[in-house]
Amino acid sequence: MKKSGMSKLFLAILFVLSTVLPYAAVAKAEGTTITVAEAINNNSGTAAVKGYIVGVAKSGTSYQQASPFTEGTNIGIADSRDETDVKKIMPVQLPAGSIRAALNLVDHPELLKAQVTITGKLEKYFSVPGLKSPTAYTINTDGGTSPEQPDVKVLDSIAEARTNTEDVVQVDGVVTTGLGYWGGKGFYIQDETAGLYVYGSSWPKDVKQGDKVRLIGKVSAYNKELQMQPTNLEVISSGNELPESQKLDASGVNANTQGELVTIENVTITGLASSGTYGTFEFLAKDAKGNSVIVRHDNRNGSTYDDFLKSFKEGDVISITGIASQFNDTYQLKPRGMEDYELVNKPAVYTNIFPGTVSEQTKVTLHTGWKDAKIHYTLDGSAPTSASTLYTEPITLTKDTVIKAIAVNDNTSEAFSFAYTVTKTNEVKIRDIQGMNHFSSYENQLVSSVEGVVTYVKDANNFYMQDPNPDQDITTSEGILVNNKAHGLKAGDHIKVSGKVVEWYVEGYAEMKTTDLPTTELTNTTIEKLGTAAVPKPIVIGKDVTPPSENIDDDRLTDFNPSEDGIDFYESLEGMLVQVANPKVVAPQDYGELVVIPGNMETTTAVGGVKITETDFNPERIILDIDDEKFVAKTGDSFDGSVTGVIGYGFSNYRVLTNKNQLPALKDGGTAREVTSIEKDSDKLSIASYNIENFSTQTANAKVETIATSIITNLKQPDIIGVTEMQDNDGATDSGTTDSAQSAKKLTDKIKDLGGPDYQFIDIAPEDKRDGGAPGGNIRVGFLYNVDRVKLTEGLRGTATQSVAYKDGKLTLNPGRIEPADPAFTSSRKPLAAQFEFKGERVVVVANHFNSKGGDQPLFGKNQPPVLSSETQRLKIASIVNRFVSDIKSQDAKANIVLLGDFNDYEFSAPLKTLKGKDLTNMIENVPFEKRYSYTYQGNSQVLDHILVSNNMAAATKVDIVHINSSFMEVHGRASDHDPVLIQTALSGSGGVEPVVPDKKYHLQNVKTKKLTIASPSVLVDLDETSKIEEGIFLKGSYAVLKGLGLKNVTVTIKPDKEGAVIDFGGMAVKEVIIDNAHVKEIRGAENVQKWTVTEGVDTKSIKFFNSKGEAIASPFGTKENQAPVVTKSLENVDVKIGSKVTINLEQHFTDPDGDPLTFSSTIGTVAGSILTLPTHEAGTTIVAVRAADKQSEAVARFTLNVSNDPLEAYYDKAAGKTGTELKSVLHSIIKGHTMVSYDQVWNALKETDEDPQNSNNVILLYSGKSIAKNANGGNTGQWNREHVWAKSHGDFGTTKGPGTDLHHLRPADVTVNGKRGHLDFDEGGQSYSGCECKFDADSWEPPDHVKGDIARMLFYMAVRYEGNGELDLELSDTVNTYPKPLHGKLSTLLKWNDLDPVDDFESHRNDVIYEWQNNRNPFIDHPEWASKIWGAVGSKDEKKAS
Repeated sequence: MKKSGMSKLFLAILFVLSTVLPYAAVAKAEGTTITVAEAINNNSGTAAVKGYIVGVAKSGTSYQQASPFTEGTNIGIADSRDETDVKKIMPVQLPAGSIRAALNLVDHPELLKAQVTITGKLEKYFSVPGLKSPTAYTINTDGGTSPEQPDVKVLDSIAEARTNTEDVVQVDGVVTTGLGYWGGKGFYIQDETAGLYVYGSSWPKDVKQGDKVRLIGKVSAYNKELQMQPTNLEVISSGNELPESQKLDASGVNANTQGELVTIENVTITGLASSGTYGTFEFLAKDAKGNSVIVRHDNRNGSTYDDFLKSFKEGDVISITGIASQFNDTYQLKPRGMEDYELVNKPAVYTNIFPGTVSEQTKVTLHTGWKDAKIHYTLDGSAPTSASTLYTEPITLTKDTVIKAIAVNDNTSEAFSFAYTVTKTNEVKIRDIQGMNHFSSYENQLVSSVEGVVTYVKDANNFYMQDPNPDQDITTSEGILVNNKAHGLKAGDHIKVSGKVVEWYVEGYAEMKTTDLPTTELTNTTIEKLGTAAVPKPIVIGKDVTPPSENIDDDRLTDFNPSEDGIDFYESLEGMLVQVANPKVVAPQDYGELVVIPGNMETTTAVGGVKITETDFNPERIILDIDDEKFVAKTGDSFDGSVTGVIGYGFSNYRVLTNKNQLPALKDGGTAREVTSIEKDSDKLSIASYNIENFSTQTANAKVETIATSIITNLKQPDIIGVTEMQDNDGATDSGTTDSAQSAKKLTDKIKDLGGPDYQFIDIAPEDKRDGGAPGGNIRVGFLYNVDRVKLTEGLRGTATQSVAYKDGKLTLNPGRIEPADPAFTSSRKPLAAQFEFKGERVVVVANHFNSKGGDQPLFGKNQPPVLSSETQRLKIASIVNRFVSDIKSQDAKANIVLLGDFNDYEFSAPLKTLKGKDLTNMIENVPFEKRYSYTYQGNSQVLDHILVSNNMAAATKVDIVHINSSFMEVHGRASDHDPVLIQTALSGSGGVEPVVPDKKYHLQNVKTKKLTIASPSVLVDLDETSKIEEGIFLKGSYAVLKGLGLKNVTVTIKPDKEGAVIDFGGMAVKEVIIDNAHVKEIRGAENVQKWTVTEGVDTKSIKFFNSKGEAIASPFGTKENQAPVVTKSLENVDVKIGSKVTINLEQHFTDPDGDPLTFSSTIGTVAGSILTLPTHEAGTTIVAVRAADKQSEAVARFTLNVSNDPLEAYYDKAAGKTGTELKSVLHSIIKGHTMVSYDQVWNALKETDEDPQNSNNVILLYSGKSIAKNANGGNTGQWNREHVWAKSHGDFGTTKGPGTDLHHLRPADVTVNGKRGHLDFDEGGQSYSGCECKFDADSWEPPDHVKGDIARMLFYMAVRYEGNGELDLELSDTVNTYPKPLHGKLSTLLKWNDLDPVDDFESHRNDVIYEWQNNRNPFIDHPEWASKIWGAVGSKDEKKAS
């Protein structure tokens, strides 16, 4: 969560003051201070806390409280300077910067026992109540005197130090590694005798490789490796030569060399694999003797698995230098970076710089692995020969360059190609730096004279600027963040900036570097002020550009698609000035942030929020960072005007940085706290689920009253309330108590004082600190129940460790916990089952609070799709609870079961699906879509709170989510972060009513009569299909079973003489049933009665209806709860030419579950019945919202209408002006993600794509040009089959979906001709072939002239469509004989054919038809000229064939 902070300038001033006046008050906390105990008990919000520094946290339950201190990132504070009880100590985070520099005990041990006041955010730290992100501090009193250092034993060598783990020792050594490669700021040292690891999180001065250091500390083993955590470090000298690395075989990495630099030579890479997701990797290095050692390369040394793969691969023979290390019982070699690897089996030609993006003036050195060889190279794309330029000196790169080189001695090597994209460094534009990526290609490069106008001053050291002369490419940002200390600039300043490009993590949580995206920034800058200029006009979101409304990312950040992916959309605007017109507020203000959507975009909840679905997490949400936690706004409000700001990134989200003083007026949207729509019914049971958010005796009285009032008024006094987050009697105070009776009494007393019912609370106290939440709070689930309406079934109350079961119709413990010892419930709440009785019926209710989503990766983070690690535990818990339900159902199919609580997951999630299984119905799914939310997070309305009922209860159950909290702030009456959920149900008897043995049985066959009256008290009537009873059957007894096919033609009138009658139709079809008096208790097997009639004045409300399975069903006379219309088929975006006629049948996209007639409307166009006609008379892009409504509710679907003078112009809009690799990349992003057909579907598709224009019953064959019957397909001579123009063996993709079934390169071909062509490349020349006007030789195939261009453009398409990223990477080669590589040739010939054989009507029509099948086009048919723009005008050359 975002925290407000002081400016960096102010912090810098504080730092100066703290160094000059270390004991003075350097910052004053605002407002009153609170004690540490108060901060622990109420660990939320922002506060100034006063306490004594008593040590450093190692964990939430472990503190170092004596010098020497080794951890500088936190301190622990307490109310007593001598406190040792960890329950009374609160950890305080010291983020990097002035506060850490002033307060950490590593540098300032004299501050131990000093009194301080620290202002910051109260929240969990080390999983206990803590203080994070401090913004101010005061040192109130001095600490104790610095403790005396223990006696120090001066040693002569590191070898001696390694044998002394008892004394504090002094030892010297040379630093052999960089800092922090293996954690903290650790490094290795070595002298002529031995080596040693040195660990610490901070040092008094910078330490670097080659420094000779003097260390004081104790040596100890960590994971069996010896290390020192020094209390004192002194740099004696710098620039020393490193100790010579020992050359060993793999077995030499052992205890004798641990900590020392070693080199193992001529080892083979085996088992190469990444370790984790951040770039660390491992492999086994095997030497010629069969010895092996693990090599572990840690990404923290600055190089990653991807970097390694640029130069090395599995099976390479290499030499490795690194540190001999030990991890428990395993020895391993730890390289310091890529420079520690040397390839032994070097190729004939290789370079010192891996191909890719480099800056101009980069010098590339060519090397050869051949003895006595010379290198010859070309730079013009031509194939090198021995007559090409002789390599004598490094090649200086000034533009994009492909170096092709060969090595020549007595032999000539194959040609090697090295392609470099060269970035300029002078007069660079911001858009060049930002590029089409989340990470700049200029990262870590120096740039000069970058021009911009200041648009937004973030603080004294940081500002944003934007290019005053933008291009027309909306996919690359024109804005950037600049860091320059005390810059003194203001908006409108026109400047040029020189500096270093970095990817910087501006602000975020502790784990931001592993989860978040960085911000591209210029740092180490110098600024030239040119004057002033107009601030660039902001980009209007929702007008100039429109955010995707469904997809955040679908390509793991491999393709940059701002029009498709929300994460790319905001990146394309990073650093730019934007404007959001009339934004709609979709969530209450929180932490100084407002989440909005543009005013012209649609909300999806009843009060103006946006609801998540399984496929839509609403990327259109925009966070306005107003930095004002007192700003009042709720869901449904809106701004009367536009909000302007700069797009930044922090705390896992893109955000608009704006000035709260420049916000337009906020309009009240009228959202009000609800009262449930379910009316009280004394004959029905009402059950609620309510997360009351860390409730205890410490809860503020105002919140207690708000919750009590909501139970009485808004929920209408439910009979049973399953509560979550009830804390123990002293709240978050970690006193060891677990009982919650006093906390619950505070709530039940308030309910009674306000005129509510007498609620009893029942729970089972958890084991101390075993169920998660605040360690001292011991949150749990429990039940409030109205003792005047509900009875807790008699039974033995369980303990925290006992497990409940179901036996003989009752719970074995009441209440009882479900499998509390199972590891699935580690640090999470255990479900609590209780059995209640209501009006003679029993119901088992289970209260749940599944583990939180803590640890899940963010939606807009660097890891796509985000890893939802917390789901694993919820799945396990769901399985256990489902098993409990199944066990009850196996014993009693009609048992009434209710599961409720905060499940911390969505209705469509895997845990909820697992929980529901086959026995339960999630009532949340019956809530209308626009009301289906109970929680709001980062602007997304969602359901975390659920009530599930056993299937036999579902039909007789109503549900309501009562929105009183999630859309509001406390000022509006919010009492919790969750909305409660309520159901009302009519219980049926568990086990059902035992059938009465009929007194009489009538088996009626071929009976013909006018009327049949049956007065017997208990009767069975079996009526066959041949019988005919004109006026029907009249039942007067108390029990009757009716069956037989004859009932479908008969009216049955029920008029019992006595109350309590039970009639059972056994599920048979019955023409009509008339209820003629109120003496009926139950009607069973009623699901197939065709018509129900009730005599006027007869009250049917007390009659219970069941199906033939014994499950309760809704009364046919009850009021049916309306179900909202639903979208059954999404509306695709429409790209059309101006003036085109576009109609959409909306009935194909919406339906109503109740069968109610729908009326349709649209934000544009006209609707006649269900037919929407769209306006296309004017070019432009419009978001269209279509509504389908019944009389009570509606559903909305959105799509984009893009009208252009040329529809292809819109389709290829992103490609405009692009060339080379950039054009290839953009075209790939346009045509990828097509609809894939199966190989069987290809038959039908080709019958359409290649249909003979002169004969619709035939297809045209590719090479022969013959017209042949569509149904003559197969594998025999004279038939046609499916020709893969890109031979499927070139990449071995076969006929699987993807390249194997892509219609753009599949054509009908004569079976014999297809077999003759085989997998040959395409080129000119060879002998003629009789089956077509074709030629061939051993390595190539020349087709007829009239399809040469077709073939070229099909291969161009394949090379662009398949670019790796989880698929094959298909590339064109200017060679032949490329089989079986994923290559195809010959490129120069194909480019020639593209020009010689232009696109004809048949080929163009084929492209249109394929678009209907696959939803993508071949761009080289629409724009043949793009081939030369990508691959150049390559001439045909006689080159060496690929091998």
